[in-house]
Amino acid sequence: MKKINVGEALGILSNIGVIAGIVFLAFELQQNNDSLNAQSRHNHAMARAGSFDNMSSNEVLAPLLVKARSGEELDSVEETRLYYLYLHLFTKFEWEWGEHELGRIDLPINGWRKLFMELPNHPGTYPGFRDAWETNKEIFSPEFASFMDQYVVNWTGD
Repeated sequence: MKKINVGEALGILSNIGVIAGIVFLAFELQQNNDSLNAQSRHNHAMARAGSFDNMSSNEVLAPLLVKARSGEELDSVEETRLYYLYLHLFTKFEWEWGEHELGRIDLPINGWRKLFMELPNHPGTYPGFRDAWETNKEIFSPEFASFMDQYVVNWTGD
């Protein structure tokens, strides 16, 4: 049997230390990734909650939507506000879709579909939402626009 000298023993211990360090680093990276994913989901949830809070407490938007849903005529300022609200929502959708494509979040796709329903006095309805999408979808990425058209706007439940 071969005797291991001190130099070889130190080399073996050094290699074991390197391997242990790599295992520890992998563990730390996994914890960091889990933490970042949790933070991403939390930020997404807070952004969505903030949108709902804004819609419930905004003294301009909530009455504007009620007026639009009831079929009352909107003045040019109200039409502009509604238009930019829709663009804001489409932009948020595109961000959420991108995060979903990266595997970071789940899409609230059923909620998106409800927004495109044009039913009188339906709480999820945003009058003119579909028209605003059709008019502006080219300003968004082609991949996102294709996804929206196939799975949200023209979705038939198949």
